Amino acid sequence: MKLKFVLLLFMVAIFVLGGQACHKEKPTIINCKVVDKLSGLPIEGASVGFAEYVDYKQTLYTWKDTNTEGSVSFSSPFELGIHDVYKIDYVSKEVGYSPDLVQGETNEVLFQLVPKNGFLKLRLENNQGPPDSIYVVIYSPTVDAESPGSIGQILKKWFSFQDTLKIIEVPTVAEEQIEIYWGELAIIYPFDTAPFHDSVFITKNDTVNYTISF
Repeated sequence: MKLKFVLLLFMVAIFVLGGQACHKEKPTIINCKVVDKLSGLPIEGASVGFAEYVDYKQTLYTWKDTNTEGSVSFSSPFELGIHDVYKIDYVSKEVGYSPDLVQGETNEVLFQLVPKNGFLKLRLENNQGPPDSIYVVIYSPTVDAESPGSIGQILKKWFSFQDTLKIIEVPTVAEEQIEIYWGELAIIYPFDTAPFHDSVFITKNDTVNYTISF
């Protein structure tokens, strides 16, 4: 009787493990569509990062570009997620772990990227000599909303001066007010701790000039 019970447990274990193996072998498929959020038109050449979670120690990353229809597909026998979506002149999407994806099934995913259809021409003038460097942060509410991991930063940089003038063109989201922070020391979040701050409205398909003198 004891031997029969042990054999029964062994058969149940084989059945359960076999079922898990079959489920694991069924691939997860992600069909992505990437479009312009304003026009709805497909975006060709957008880079979509896929993450395969092999185990708790190993994650494999693969980036694939969308075709002329803004589409790209990826499949994996492992647990699958989307890491990020990137296209130059658009606000990137930092997705991270994707809990809404159904593993072992085909998933249709739509991403709407916000275009950077405005420019800020930043003019930095060092009229007083030392300090010969300045730290600048530019914050966009749209970038913060679309890509929370960025904390809204479209620029965070030290600028060192060998001459008295630097001019930088920064592509950014249009039809919104962006915030500019600067100072002699590094600026950390929250940015309102910066010694200097101003706002400027970016118009669509236009270049807005702004000067920082120090």
